Formats: sequence, structure tokens, C-alpha cells
Amino acid sequence: MPDTTDLTKNHSSETARLYWAYRFLAALLAMVGLNLLTLARTWKAYHTDMFEQIGFPLVFRERGGFAGVDAWHYELLLIDILIALAVAYGFAHACKEGFVAMFHKLRKLGLENKTCS
Repeated sequence: MPDTTDLTKNHSSETARLYWAYRFLAALLAMVGLNLLTLARTWKAYHTDMFEQIGFPLVFRERGGFAGVDAWHYELLLIDILIALAVAYGFAHACKEGFVAMFHKLRKLGLENKTCS
């Protein structure tokens, strides 16, 4: 009789990787949505100076205004991308491992509890 334990273990690890990828993509899409939220709030700002911005947490694109600014900040765009990837990875990993277990691992790395005793 063939051994099916390896097939079951392989299937569960593939499923776990697939769920991890779904969580990663969901968090990444949330970060992209936050970037576009600043643009949506300033899009065609007719009652002000028509100054449009895009980027979260750092504004990397500015356009409009009374002076006619059209500025791209590529270094801020790169930082936004790196922050989005880090947050998405952290969220996917925390969902896989559990949030409490992840904080315990961080605490073991040297981030001590600095409460008064």
C-alpha cells in the first residue's frame, strides 16, 4: 500500500502557501488603495487651488496649485513601495503564525517590555 502521508503534507503546505499569498495580495491591495485615497481626496480640487497629491504615507506626486507645480519624487515612491511590501509581508506572516505568537517572537529578539514595575 502506498504511503499517503507525504501527499497530505504536501497538499496542506501548498494550501498554506496559497492562503499566505492571498493574504499578502489583500494587504498589498489595501496599501495601494491608501495611496490612491490621497489622490481621490484631492482630485480636481475645484474649490481650492487644484493641487492634486498621491501617496501614502509619503506624498510622491504633486500637481497643480497656483504656481503650476508638477513634481515627481521617485525616492519617496520607492520608499512607499518598500513600506507597502513590508506591511503586506508582515500582515501575511502574522495571519499565518498568529499575531500573539509574532509579538512573542519579536520580544525574544530583544524588544523588551519597558513597563514600570
